[in-house]
Amino acid sequence: MTEELMKPRVFKGRPVLAGTTEGRAEVSSIPFDTCTSYVDVLISGAASSCCRDRANAELFDHDLRDVILCIPQTIGSTSGTTLWMTIIERDLAPRALCFANPIDATAASGLMLSEHWLGKKLVTVDRLGQVFLDTVKTGDRVAISDDGTVEILAPDSPPPTDGI
Repeated sequence: MTEELMKPRVFKGRPVLAGTTEGRAEVSSIPFDTCTSYVDVLISGAASSCCRDRANAELFDHDLRDVILCIPQTIGSTSGTTLWMTIIERDLAPRALCFANPIDATAASGLMLSEHWLGKKLVTVDRLGQVFLDTVKTGDRVAISDDGTVEILAPDSPPPTDGI
């Protein structure tokens, strides 16, 4: 990798639910349909966090648990509030959410109620801009700071092998 590609890229967003975390990015260039993506959790009580939205080829069948989910915005029905609370309560949620656009009221409600009623915060940053979404790639390491700074680090590399 060239030195230029190894340089971190830094973006400043608005901390909706401030926190510091780091993890592997999962990226969608299209709006994230919360209801369709997590339908199995709601209907069948699935213990999996695999995205079920067939219209989202970038995320379909990807496990979204404990990742930094990078999306333009969320869409779907108003049941999205309850869905966010359900996946957070069942420990199936992403590690953090990074929105290119301003967060919508449905997602914001579910995330904030989860923090206040369940005592579980999902670090969330919005208003990162389209350039952020065009830059971050699935598999990139992403670090988030309390002030809404999001840094794209080198892509995740496979764990070292010892030749066995």
